[in-house]
Parts: sequence; C-alpha cells; structure tokens
Amino acid sequence: MNPVVLGDLDGDGDVDFGDFSVVSGNFTGTITAATSARTVADDGNVHLEIDLTQDGAMKLEATNADLAGYSIRSPDSQLVPDADGAAAPFMFYLLNAPQEVTAGSVGTTTMLSEDLVLDISFAGDADQAANVVFQYTRAGEVTPVDGIVHVIPEPTTMILLAAGGLMVIPRRRRRCA
Repeated sequence: MNPVVLGDLDGDGDVDFGDFSVVSGNFTGTITAATSARTVADDGNVHLEIDLTQDGAMKLEATNADLAGYSIRSPDSQLVPDADGAAAPFMFYLLNAPQEVTAGSVGTTTMLSEDLVLDISFAGDADQAANVVFQYTRAGEVTPVDGIVHVIPEPTTMILLAAGGLMVIPRRRRRCA
C-alpha cells in the first residue's frame, strides 16, 4: 500500500506542478486578490528566453496568453531564485529554488500581452541551459503545456563556433612548378 501524500492530486506520488495545474483548473471559488481588468484577446504560446549575454536574464515571451502558472526546472540546479520571494504578477511561488521555480495564481489568471522579464536568472552555461525544462498552464486548463526554451549564447561561444567552422574549411594548396 502506497502512503498518501498530502497535496498529490494527480496520484503520481509527489506534489509538483501537475498537482498545481489540477487545483487551478478545477478551482470554482473566488479569492480576493489584485486582478487585472484585461480580457483575453486570443490564446497564444509562451516561450522562455535565457539570455546568457545579459547574465542569464530570463523572460517569458508571449502574445496574449492567459496563464495560471509556469514552472522552470534546471537539472543542474543553475537557477538563481527570486531574492525577494514576490512572484509578481503571479500570486505566489510554489517553489523558488535553484533546481525549480514554479509560480502561479489560484482564482485569478495572469494575462501576458507582452514579454514578462522574470525576477529569476540562470547561472549556468549554454550546455546547461539546453537541459532547462519549461512548462506553463493556460487559464482554466489542467494539463501543463511544454514550452519552448530559447537560449541566447554568450559572445565567446559564438566566436569559438565561428573559429571551429573556419578550421573545417579545406584549404587549397599551391604547388610549386
């Protein structure tokens, strides 16, 4: 018999972003919180950008996306958590740690009509950034959506790639007659 884990709503044995998605998707009550007067124009996809040229700055890129929450996971524990612990414009952090940052709202949603610069950053390199997993939950839905992660590499990586490319170009040799 498996022990019951308090808060494990999807029955997978742990409390994680999937459980939050179940709560936010099935919530029918009201919570008094600051809300926006915006309306959803249309549904959009959300991408995570990690800019290594700007000290690992992270932002959510969206066009009219209405979100209940998001989760960013780094298997290499390279996330720099939000120092003040305020998940604005979301209501709270479910987790704010180097291995995972999960933010969300219950009873209200966050409309992203433009890019949202996050109060967290990434401390790793381009190889570690390639392992980052990003998911988000749309308002009123239960299933998290796998988001796309865009990594802007630091200039030294681009220089090394270019130099390596030049090394592969075959050279013509002149023969002396």
